[in-house]
Amino acid sequence: MIITLRGHQRNACRSIFQQLFRLRYDTFVRDRQWTLPTRNGTEIDQYDQDDSIYFYGLDEDNFLRSHVRLTPSVSSSLLADCFPHLVETGVDIRSATIFEGTRLIVSPRKESTISNRAAKAELLVAMFEWSKAVGATHIQVIVESRMLASYVEMTPDIRPLGLAHPYGGGPRVPGGGEAMAIRCPVTDKVIDDLRAGAGILNRAIGGISA
Repeated sequence: MIITLRGHQRNACRSIFQQLFRLRYDTFVRDRQWTLPTRNGTEIDQYDQDDSIYFYGLDEDNFLRSHVRLTPSVSSSLLADCFPHLVETGVDIRSATIFEGTRLIVSPRKESTISNRAAKAELLVAMFEWSKAVGATHIQVIVESRMLASYVEMTPDIRPLGLAHPYGGGPRVPGGGEAMAIRCPVTDKVIDDLRAGAGILNRAIGGISA
């Protein structure tokens, strides 16, 4: 099940946000060794604003297995602020109809290619359905270049915005690697592609808050 929350709900839903920020710390700071602002074992940055949207997945035992943050690119764009060199196609990075996905985590308890793919697709379905409902035209994401093929397998409508470039000191430095920017249109076709990948037969994804 995928749950959706907005940033302005952080005080009302303090416990779940603490879990999300702790999961981000464990994933990106502890495991991947990214240099990020942290506090008391949590990872929170300047893009965790009231207008940010948080999607997170729970399994049948309410285990937190996935997370992604969506931000309006006009006001909160990691790509525009820190990685504009990843965009080489001349497209606008900031737009009122473009949202940006960051801090994607997929970590089901039963690790396997199938469970990982299903958990990721389910999360992305919820993100794209929400985006379609609010009139978004595209979602853009910075991804590890080695993961591009896995996204294209889910939907062929994904397009790179430029070549891959090293970050964090390079692929052989702790906390580093090669990243690229990708963009995908928000369409029924893409949602259907993702739903097929998640094995979802109906449109009941989970609660979406206003």
